[in-house]
Amino acid sequence: MSRKKYVEQEPPPLSPLPDQPITLSTFQKWAVIFFFVIYVLFGIGHVVATSRLTSGSFIQAPDEAAHIGYVRALAVGHRLPLRNDPKYPTYEWHQPPLYYFLMTPFYDSGILVMRILTLFIGLIGVFLVYQTVRHFFPNDPSIAILALAFTALLPMRQATTASVGNDALLEVFFTSIMSLIFLSMRKGFNTPRAVMIGVCLGLALLTKLTTLLLFPLLIVALYFLRCEGETWESIGRGALLILVVAFVIASPFYIARYQETREIVPFRAFQQEFSGTSKATDWIGRPLWVSWWSGALEPGETMTRMGYLMLLTDWSWRTFWAAWTPPRLASMGIPLFLSPTLYFVEIIFVMVALYGLARFHFTEAKNLKKAQKHAFYLCVFLFGLVLFSFLGFTWTWFQAQGRYLYPAILPIAVFLSLGYLSAFPPKYRNIAMGVFIFFQFMFSLVFLITVFP
Repeated sequence: MSRKKYVEQEPPPLSPLPDQPITLSTFQKWAVIFFFVIYVLFGIGHVVATSRLTSGSFIQAPDEAAHIGYVRALAVGHRLPLRNDPKYPTYEWHQPPLYYFLMTPFYDSGILVMRILTLFIGLIGVFLVYQTVRHFFPNDPSIAILALAFTALLPMRQATTASVGNDALLEVFFTSIMSLIFLSMRKGFNTPRAVMIGVCLGLALLTKLTTLLLFPLLIVALYFLRCEGETWESIGRGALLILVVAFVIASPFYIARYQETREIVPFRAFQQEFSGTSKATDWIGRPLWVSWWSGALEPGETMTRMGYLMLLTDWSWRTFWAAWTPPRLASMGIPLFLSPTLYFVEIIFVMVALYGLARFHFTEAKNLKKAQKHAFYLCVFLFGLVLFSFLGFTWTWFQAQGRYLYPAILPIAVFLSLGYLSAFPPKYRNIAMGVFIFFQFMFSLVFLITVFP
């Protein structure tokens, strides 16, 4: 069968990886079920524990009042919110509307229902991470199970996906597109897969502007597909399908926004909306420094740009894992942190994973199939895109929130699970997994108890 016929017919596999991952043992099956259930239980705990705000923001439920204001404009006003809207005020007015349309039918049911629905969107994200890694490493289910455990037991992700906001839906589309690209590398870039990538891209464009990062990702993915054996003709045809489908889905909203703001993407309006928030220049020059152990701000020498970057790194690290805002500080959105020991242990786990990745590179990477290597490189590229986008944003605006890295939750889960397991001899890997999972469970429990009123 000619590779040029990929659009019309299903091509043969491009890699000798098995079509289906090996069967899980009974214990592994129960472990998978446990992680899905425990994620939902912790999430429901946060649904109940997080107070409702009419203004201000909790860092564990970021901008929730503004997101609800967007839903209210749709549910009550039957229209999109406007900038400086006198009737339905929300500073999230610039966001694309898909998530809010999904929440609109449930607005009258109350905030708890909307939070639970968002939590189950987050559950889809957990499932997609697990399934993608299962097909990424079909012969080693322990990697997928640890990736699942990490994603399900990430305390801050439990909290943020249990609040009203569009981040969980964006994460679903990022992971879905990565999964479809990897499937295309293994089994061919055919019409159904190109259309599905286009659908996910179009829906992602209707979810959050962070989706713009997917365009360079897709360019690199098309190059890897060429390396897998696709012809330039078939790649061009598939790329055109992706763009056409995404354009058909997303263009009505962006055309309407252009007519309103004279910008396809409202960058100027966004900057004006953000003008009242904390900036890097508000910190540089102040007599403060951040304690690397506790994360507390303390009097010290005048903060330089390097000191600002240290503060940004410290707080972003802590807020990636867990941070919370009590109601008394909600008007300022100030984060509080848990015991410094918890964050230090996470540093140890990550350092072990980095060592394991280096060890894997020099000892086992040569055994990866070509499609696996390309998928891994794509994970590195996506993580780099998200990370440098975050750094570029925070160079000007002080937004030390680790949740901005969650669109790259799949690459992060792959790096951590593969690296952590590769750091240990095979006979000790189950013990090492148990230590990591137990700690993450206890961290999640401590965090939930802390934020509970």
